[in-house]
Amino acid sequence: MASVEEYCTAVERACHEFQNSATQAHAEHVLLLFRRSPGIIPACRHILEHSGSVEARFHAACALREALLREWASLTADERNGLRTYLLQYVLVHAAEVQLQVVRSILEGTLAVMLKRGWMETSAEGRAAFFQELDASAKTVGSPAAQIVSLQVMEAVVSEFSLVTASALGLSWEFHENCRNQLEEQFLRQIFEHAVHSAQQAASQVRTAAPGSEAAAGAASSATAAMKLMAAVLAWDFKATNSSFVSATAAITAAMSGRKGLPDTTQVKPGAHWADILLTAATTDWVITLMPALQGPAAASQLATAARQLVVAFCCLAGDVFPKPTVTSAVAAAGGAANAACAAPVAVTHVVQMLRLVLPWCMPAQQVLKQALAGDEGQLVDACRALAALCAGHKCGYAMTAVPPPAQAVECATRTAAAVVEAALKDAAAGAHE
Repeated sequence: MASVEEYCTAVERACHEFQNSATQAHAEHVLLLFRRSPGIIPACRHILEHSGSVEARFHAACALREALLREWASLTADERNGLRTYLLQYVLVHAAEVQLQVVRSILEGTLAVMLKRGWMETSAEGRAAFFQELDASAKTVGSPAAQIVSLQVMEAVVSEFSLVTASALGLSWEFHENCRNQLEEQFLRQIFEHAVHSAQQAASQVRTAAPGSEAAAGAASSATAAMKLMAAVLAWDFKATNSSFVSATAAITAAMSGRKGLPDTTQVKPGAHWADILLTAATTDWVITLMPALQGPAAASQLATAARQLVVAFCCLAGDVFPKPTVTSAVAAAGGAANAACAAPVAVTHVVQMLRLVLPWCMPAQQVLKQALAGDEGQLVDACRALAALCAGHKCGYAMTAVPPPAQAVECATRTAAAVVEAALKDAAAGAHE
């Protein structure tokens, strides 16, 4: 069996030879043999720590993930815990190294896979210890980049435990479902609350930092990571309420990729026990104060994109998270169920708040349409998805409510719709049928 130094030399050489078409096939064969070799975890760690080749570290990270799953049964509990701690320290200590972004992403996913693979044989205290160690390690490193990576690790965990985005672990569907259910019951809400708190802090720093400064860039990255984690939780396939999670995830993914065409439904139904955190003003008020700074040229930034995806996710909320209207005898006498919306101010307030966030994305209509036709369609597409989600989840009109719509909301929506139709007719007349 080769030594860790020999493995490192062979992988580095193969990565170099892979760039030459004459030696590419042989290099690929060497890399595949390395990834399939038994007992290569020590070699992977050596390469991650000592190799000067980013490509070699990439292959070591991939091989480490595969080896962990392949050799899981033969690893002792102490070996697994030691590897978990090692990977946590690695991604946090190297958090600020831009060239290792892909390597970190692979190792973050590996941490999530390790947590899930041992989930059913770990006590509740042991499961909580993972999140406690993650938080403590990030604080020990103390850098803003480490805090961002800790949020990304949590996002990887949410993605891995979701039935929609779970990795193939060679285990039963029942195992995946049990892991999903228990993470939702024990930790998902805490993860969301942590993301909200992190986003609030980062958004405040974005607003107060000098534009273009290093502090502003760091705060924007932190806010982006926190909002992505919030959106990942909102895309969760909530078990108790039969949430339309596939469509909701498709809506958010499509909005991020700019794919054309709206999904049939975009509803996320977390249930009534999530209402106190999802519908409280503190959860979304900071987004309202942040959004004006993300218009104009800033609308194309990663921060603005993440903020819009989060708003789209909030627009997808539906079902029992909103208290059902109560039809009193007085209401029934005045008009029955048609006036029941007056007794459901929470849903109305939510829709009003979302419209205040979304409508500026498509106003002034002619300018936004001009940008979209020029290829910069992200903001308009997000607005359409958000409005479609609100329409799908909330059937009552403002005329039935005691809460007025935002100023000029009806006029804005009408002018936007008219402008969209007008542009579509012009395109059709010109032969642009797409």
